[in-house]
Amino acid sequence: MLDPILTDGLTMEDLPDLRTRVRAAIEATRNDLRVEHGFVTPVMNADESAAALAADERSSGTEPKNAS
Repeated sequence: MLDPILTDGLTMEDLPDLRTRVRAAIEATRNDLRVEHGFVTPVMNADESAAALAADERSSGTEPKNAS
């Protein structure tokens, strides 16, 4: 299990940074598992990951200003 990421006092404006921190923590742990256990299959391929990120940004209202 990963260490908790505290969200006390955060607002919707903090969501993009929080999302980045959470994804970085997950990726770091996945990399640690790769080193310790060998190859760990991706949860999603690159296209699925990009689509999920875009959908998440749209639904949370944090879509980049220059997105179409």
